[in-house]
Amino acid sequence: MRFQSPLRLLLFCLLVGAPAVALADGETPPHRSDLSDDDARLSYTEWLSKLQLAGLLGPQRGAGTGPSEVERESTGNGRAKLIVRGSVRLDIDVGSRRVTRFWNSVGFEALWTDQRRWERIYPRWTKEHALKRAQEVILLFLRSDDVVALQLRGRSPTFLETGDQRGIWEISWCKQLNGYPFERNGVEVALHEEYGLINFGSADISDDCPTRVELRRAEALKRAQELVNQAFSGLTWDTVAEGVLGLRQRELLWHPGLSNGSLIIVQPNAGFEEWGGVGAKLATTDRATRLAFVVDFDSKEGREAAPGNDAITVYVDAEDGRIIGGSWPPELGDYYRHR
Repeated sequence: MRFQSPLRLLLFCLLVGAPAVALADGETPPHRSDLSDDDARLSYTEWLSKLQLAGLLGPQRGAGTGPSEVERESTGNGRAKLIVRGSVRLDIDVGSRRVTRFWNSVGFEALWTDQRRWERIYPRWTKEHALKRAQEVILLFLRSDDVVALQLRGRSPTFLETGDQRGIWEISWCKQLNGYPFERNGVEVALHEEYGLINFGSADISDDCPTRVELRRAEALKRAQELVNQAFSGLTWDTVAEGVLGLRQRELLWHPGLSNGSLIIVQPNAGFEEWGGVGAKLATTDRATRLAFVVDFDSKEGREAAPGNDAITVYVDAEDGRIIGGSWPPELGDYYRHR
């Protein structure tokens, strides 16, 4: 059974209903951890049937194999997911009970063991048809409000002609709000013309936020530079490598890239809290977001780039200019512990 349009598929979903562990459309559940292994197995079975009924699983060997194991794994921020494995893998977020990943291990194994996988093939589908099929996938897995947030605007589908993933179409979406992209929100779909859905992955769809920009980009870069100068003063590559305070080389100079300072909707965090960062206070939920100038820094020592130290990122709030988080590589964390 194949659907002629995403709208018909959406009507189908409404008539059939969600799996037993799914939420009603638009419902925001309390954070819970009582999703049982039996619930996860039931969800696995029902999702597999739903995908087969929607024509999104091709002729697979052993596709009817039930769930063989359930594993609980922490995903950070006090959250967890259940991983159910059988002929496919299904990841279910314990708090929201939403599917965050589907992996067709049977279909991928068939591709990986294909002796002709290095022979180039050409697609039978058009890009428009591949995009439509991918839209059917996200209409099944995502809540309707999240689908609206993604606006069904996928990047141009990419077809892989050779290799272990020969014959796969890859399509991805990124949530946007008033033209500003979300840093960590998106959906990826991989479809094979014969084996159907190979992979679905979904990051959390975060809450919307105000998109007022009151700060100039030049001022955001200045504030980020001042913060990095303060936080990483006296730092050399030897300092990072050895975890000591004795400095034997010139200090590293941190420079923002020329194309830096992009406006992106981010999730505030506790980064740079010691130097006045307020991101931890703004992260009231794991879906909270703010529009920020995202400034990345490269490190140079003399004229040579310092190895491994080019990943300092600072979030500068676009509305009030406060530092609302950021990140740096693990080796710089070692430097902090020895300051």
